[in-house]
Amino acid sequence: MANTGVRESLEQFLDNYQRQHLVGNGQPARVGFDPEWRSPCEIGNPNSQNRIAWRAAPQTDTSFNGLERALEARLHPDIKTYYSAFWFPSVGATSPDGDLDLIGVWNGEDFENLQANIIGHAMQLQRRKLPLTVFFATTTPDYEYWLAVDNQTGEVVLEQPGSKAERVISPGLKEFLGTLTPRFSSTE
Repeated sequence: MANTGVRESLEQFLDNYQRQHLVGNGQPARVGFDPEWRSPCEIGNPNSQNRIAWRAAPQTDTSFNGLERALEARLHPDIKTYYSAFWFPSVGATSPDGDLDLIGVWNGEDFENLQANIIGHAMQLQRRKLPLTVFFATTTPDYEYWLAVDNQTGEVVLEQPGSKAERVISPGLKEFLGTLTPRFSSTE
């Protein structure tokens, strides 16, 4: 069952992201256009700088069944909802603890790459006998840390890749997403 609270919080953040970008810049947020890397969230045609507007688009056909079989574990519903609710690019945000980039899923191939990265991370944690976490954001500007959902508790934790979580940031992903404000780069 999908965690509608996470879905609604993510949708609200992404809508707010586009609305604030439109108000501040007079146009929707854009990303670099690649004709070989298309997404259901693209809007219109690329501009003269080869950048294309986007809007979060609902996903309908993604599944974590294969990943869960490979991991021999069920993923926390919050992380499954986060990654399977919408197609969107990675976007900047500011939390009470600092700046971060939310990891988005651009298209079906990107979803497959994400699952491979989750497996690699899980294997690294398993070798170190650490509990399973699933990343969803990186800290900026150095990307040395990431934010992840603890697969057992659902808490949002701060960790270095492959290491034990350093601290709990939020009791849950829904609550954490509700604390974020959009952060824009100069290329958007």
